[in-house]
Amino acid sequence: MGLEPVLFRERVHRLTVYTLFEDTSIVGWQGTDKQAASTNTMSRFETEVLTEEENLDGLARLNVEWVDRAMAQTSHQRVILDMDSSESPVHGQQEGVAYNGHFESVCYHPLFLFNHFGDCEGAMLRPGNVHSAERWREVLEPVVKRYQEKGVRLLFRADAAFAKPEVYEYLESAGISPNPPKDTDGRREESGRGVRELQGK
Repeated sequence: MGLEPVLFRERVHRLTVYTLFEDTSIVGWQGTDKQAASTNTMSRFETEVLTEEENLDGLARLNVEWVDRAMAQTSHQRVILDMDSSESPVHGQQEGVAYNGHFESVCYHPLFLFNHFGDCEGAMLRPGNVHSAERWREVLEPVVKRYQEKGVRLLFRADAAFAKPEVYEYLESAGISPNPPKDTDGRREESGRGVRELQGK
């Protein structure tokens, strides 16, 4: 990450996006030509306010609401949930960083869940040395439950790193029918990424 968080705060303090939190002690509407919050205030907001459990839960709910609003405006008969890990390289001694032999870098190893429209349904920041599928259920299960409650037909796809017995057991418990295995060339095609269908209960 290096200087990126600093540059991020420098940019964000000129924005008014945090008025969503309706806390004028943090930011207020000052117009686009004035700072909404100082860099120090943004730093305290990130490290002290956002890290409180209830606020983390609130951010998660906010993301769900954004996705739900987008999906309400999108015609769809089913949703494909695509899970994968990624590399977030760092250049310091941040907590949780570690060397990852696969990426050959010191990094975080975040986990992401997207739908096929490109909306991020869930994400988790993890230490750099964890397995690609580590804590998959914590990210996937809430999203699956949300869609099943709406009666939406779901598909799930992930690469070979997620071909674990516990993953298949969970998918089967949700009412899953088998689909073709991953293509040998690893192309990100629906028929070639171990797609499994989740039948809404």
